[in-house]
Amino acid sequence: MLVSLPFVLLVLDVYPLRRLAGQGWRSATARALIVEKLPYLGLAVAAIVWTSAAMSTSVRVTPLALYPPVARVAMAAYSLAFYPWKTLAPLDLIPMYELPLRVSLLRAPFLTAILAVLVVTVVLVLARRRWPGGLAVGFAYALALAPVSGLIHAGPQLVADRFSYLPSLGLCLLPGAGVAVALAKPALGRAVVAGAAVWIVALATLTWSQVQVWRDTDTLFAYTLQIAPDCAWCQHQYGGSLGNRGQLEPAIAHFERAVALLPDRVVYHHHLGLALLKAGRPGEALSHLERTVAAQPWNVDAAMQLGLALVALDRPTEALPYLERASTARPEAADARLGLARAYRALGRGADAEAQLLVLRRLDPAMAARVDRP
Repeated sequence: MLVSLPFVLLVLDVYPLRRLAGQGWRSATARALIVEKLPYLGLAVAAIVWTSAAMSTSVRVTPLALYPPVARVAMAAYSLAFYPWKTLAPLDLIPMYELPLRVSLLRAPFLTAILAVLVVTVVLVLARRRWPGGLAVGFAYALALAPVSGLIHAGPQLVADRFSYLPSLGLCLLPGAGVAVALAKPALGRAVVAGAAVWIVALATLTWSQVQVWRDTDTLFAYTLQIAPDCAWCQHQYGGSLGNRGQLEPAIAHFERAVALLPDRVVYHHHLGLALLKAGRPGEALSHLERTVAAQPWNVDAAMQLGLALVALDRPTEALPYLERASTARPEAADARLGLARAYRALGRGADAEAQLLVLRRLDPAMAARVDRP
């Protein structure tokens, strides 16, 4: 978030500090101002390199093929309009504003946003001589937001509340300045102060309500899905929470909704397949686990679960390669040993089944007792 700090500092040099004093960017003063920002620029470049290296292994960077430059402009415009509006009226705040499958300048939310950004920009530029503070705040806000505006994108979000914290600091100066100006005129000042007080009380009330939303996972996602029922990430997260607590049927319903909304997300298929397998529905789980293993051959968990589903469907020969790979990669995985023991027994390889049982009795005696069960 702070990689654009050197450029924000240059904006502050122009206004309100007025360090250029009309000398222009080719003057010795301007060069001195730029030179003094170079240490910050060096830190910013180092942060970019470090972050990029980390993201290459842990974060899914959004490919340009899916969201080309025109879409990135639409995403950036939406970000520029979203945060001031939510700062002014923080209604319907949710943990995930999901990036839609298609982003277009001609679609309603993006077209509205880019028109709003253009209008505000024109107004600030035209008023720059009478009100330079407005343009300075707007420019600094855009620069501070640029690293997370969508021009360079990673993750499933279109925007995120947390991205507004630093860029919106400048925006908060504007209502404060407005109150200060209004106080110079007693009649107007009283009305403005009263309006500001009502707004602050409203913000406090909304803050209290939002705290209640975050009381626990169920409350959070029930509220989120009321506002954004088509948020696949939210459906998936809620399903995962329910599944971890053993509530498999409602979890399956949420996973199925997530898959229907975003069928290309492999992780949604994986977790739906796992939930179906745990619910004793291996036939329904099979296609989702097969899709996961095909897309992620390195996913040992999915391979093991696919093997278990095949064993449950009386297809031990097909299950063996997956279970053997899983037990080799994770020798302490009791589920893989259980599946192997059952598969070997179904194939009449009693000695191999007993060898797996010996390991399983050490890893999980209770699970070993389940081998003889259907």
